[in-house]
Formats: sequence, structure tokens, C-alpha cells
Amino acid sequence: MWTGTTVLCDGTVVCSCQDTLEWMPLGNVEQEPFESIWNGEPYRRLRRRVLYNPMEVYACRYCVFCRRVANSEIDYATRTETAKRLPERLWIEPIVACNLRCPGCGRELIAASRKRQTMPFETYKSVIDQLGPGLRLLLFYDYGESFLHPRAADMLRYAKHVNEKMLIHCSTNGLLLRDEAKQREVIETGVDELLFSVDGASQEVYEQYRVGGDFEAVVKVMESMVRLRNSLGLEKPRIMWRYILFRWNDSDEEMDRARRLALEIGVDDFSWLLTTHPPEMYSRRFAPGSPELEKIDHELFRWQDPTIDPMHGT
Repeated sequence: MWTGTTVLCDGTVVCSCQDTLEWMPLGNVEQEPFESIWNGEPYRRLRRRVLYNPMEVYACRYCVFCRRVANSEIDYATRTETAKRLPERLWIEPIVACNLRCPGCGRELIAASRKRQTMPFETYKSVIDQLGPGLRLLLFYDYGESFLHPRAADMLRYAKHVNEKMLIHCSTNGLLLRDEAKQREVIETGVDELLFSVDGASQEVYEQYRVGGDFEAVVKVMESMVRLRNSLGLEKPRIMWRYILFRWNDSDEEMDRARRLALEIGVDDFSWLLTTHPPEMYSRRFAPGSPELEKIDHELFRWQDPTIDPMHGT
């Protein structure tokens, strides 16, 4: 509400990536400057509601950013309905389309909520021009596979041009990066972190959630990008393998195979992610508070941004 924002592919501004269906639109960057939206009445009204009782706000009930705090923790000099600074964290959705059919996504409903499926490059540039100089973190994705956008690499490159110090984090299923020329193009944009969502250590297990995916192909992409980055003498992007735990992929055998494979192909980071969505699919074995969860706590996915809760995922 005060430090971060989300801009969807149709230009709509929402409070966070939790508002997937535009329940609470706060403005549109194609209709007015972002600063006007940031301190406009819809944002001010939402901040008032969050300050007094966030659980009355539908989107806040399930939001990973929402936590109860004692009154003494709230800095009333800054936690007012008006934000003193522009946000330093930006989630941006280049495109809402995807090449996979993951059962927990609800993509058809989400896509239907957007007035447009793909963000124009000029809209993206305008947002980055306004917010980029003060950004600490750019999350280059929301719903949709970002690399389906025909100018995804140009977008990453432009953000670094505006502010080379911002951390750019991109999440992908990796299947559109099979071509080495495309891999090189992405590496040379300067993106800091490239996270691959691969939830299994075999095709049989992986495809239960990543419907339409090719396990061997995405493993080869991760391995190839590590090798290509190193051959170019670069340290970025960090290649990260994130494995969401479900009820069908949380056995010791499957998890150990994934660990060994991650070491073999040389990714920079391998981690587990917990989710409670969809309710019928989440891992009961690693439920919060369980002894089993304690055993893998050191391997859980954690953001460099400490305000983001690592215990939830999509």
C-alpha cells in the first residue's frame, strides 16, 4: 500500500499481485500519471481501510503481504492515507497469456478480467520512466508467461537503462527459451534473477501441474543458460530452480532426485515453495508448523525483499 504497487497488462493499477481479478482498480496508467493514481482518492481510501481493519478488505484476507501488527509498530508519520514517496517495488504484467495450462491458475477467468491481453511497449516505457529511477525491485511477471510478449527482452533492457541498480527478478516456465540465441538475448539484458518454475524431477510428476510442459526441455534450458552465462564471463542472471510442493511431488525420492539434478546442471539456487492453492493439491506433509517442514526450512524459497512472505506461491 505504501511501498509497492502492481501494474497489469491493460494498464490497470492494483494494490498487489493478490488482486488478480481487478476487484479494486485504483487507476490506469494510460489515463493519468502514476503519481496522481498513487495519491488519488481510491488509493487513499484503501489505505484508510487497511490501517483500521484490513480483514474487511476482501483482497487483504488472503494476501501474503498482510500481517497484523501492534499499534506501536505503525509509524504514523508515514503510515497515513497519503504515501510520502513513490513505490520502490513494482510488479508489472507484460502479458496475461501463457503456453501452459496449470490447474491452479484460473487463467481463463483472469484473462477475461483484462481489457487487453498484452501491454504495449510504450505503456511499459511510460511506467518505467515514472517509477524506474526510484525502484529497488522490479518483478517482471504476474499472471502470464512474460516471454510470450514479443518485446520482453527489450522491456528488461529498457528497465536497466533507466536504473541499472534496480534488481530485476523474472519468473518463467522456461519453455520459450530453448533457442540459444534467445537465451543469449535474455542474459545480455542485464536481468538479475531468472527463476524457473519446475515442480518435479520427472516428466510424469512435473506434468501433473505444468500441463503441456516438457520436463527434459526446461532442464536443458536451465543447464544451457548457466553454461552460456559463464562462457560470457558474466555473473548474472542467477539461474534459480523453484519447486512448488504438492501432494504428488513431496516424497523423499522425488525431492532427492530434484536436489541431485540441480547440483548436476549447476543452477545457482534451488528451493522449495509452499502453497495452499489449489486447496485439494497442496502438500499436507509440509503443512506450516509440521516437523517435516522444519527439516527443509533452510531450503525454502525466500525473496531478497524481506517484505514478501516466502511461504506462499502461485
